[in-house]
Amino acid sequence: MIKCPKCAHDNQLGAIFCRGCGAKLDIETIRPEVKDSSASMRWFAWLRSLLMFVVFISLVGIIAALFVPAGFPVAPVLDEKSQPLTKEKFDKWILRAEHGTGENAFIFAPAEIAWYYNSTVLDSVKAPGSTYAIESIEISQAADEATVIVMNTKLFGFLPARFEMNSKLVNGEKSSLEQIAPSLEVRTVKMGHIKMPDALRPLIASKFAPLLQGKNIDGLLKSVAAITVDANGNYVFALFKAPPAKK
Repeated sequence: MIKCPKCAHDNQLGAIFCRGCGAKLDIETIRPEVKDSSASMRWFAWLRSLLMFVVFISLVGIIAALFVPAGFPVAPVLDEKSQPLTKEKFDKWILRAEHGTGENAFIFAPAEIAWYYNSTVLDSVKAPGSTYAIESIEISQAADEATVIVMNTKLFGFLPARFEMNSKLVNGEKSSLEQIAPSLEVRTVKMGHIKMPDALRPLIASKFAPLLQGKNIDGLLKSVAAITVDANGNYVFALFKAPPAKK
């Protein structure tokens, strides 16, 4: 319907004169207004594109934080001159654990433990399944004297993945020679740069379990009565009293 601007009478579409007052109808001036919705559609499309871009950037950021091997603290590395002495100390510890002869305590810097493990023990460690391969470990101490263990791995054989476990040393009681007295109370875990929620803490911590299956590790730990940290940040492994020598 077309409303006459003079008498407000409703006329059929296409009428030239108003049937109420006879005035000529100017079709162009009284044509019903048609709103152009293309502008609002363009705004909606732009907003949708922006949201998709933000989601994409967020996903890229999360993936980079999980897998890009850059921007991490540098763990202490054992110099070459100290390596033979470190191996000698571990050989004495192994002898003490197996035969009960030798010193009752051994002191190691975090870098010494990491070097010996990577150079001597790691080849004997097999992670369950084929999802990830352990390439190296790092050991350091946090400001609150917590022990930080980093495990550098390759997921599916090519994707670098870094797992970090922040733990507190706990010296428990031992009721049999087959038990390990010291343990680690896990505080936080990370994958890459991202701190994992508490619900995922057991899952990430379980990835460190194969480290205890390396060559001689079980026997060495079973010989330990307590582990403490001295004023220099070194780990002091106090051993159980050696049993009397067999005649």
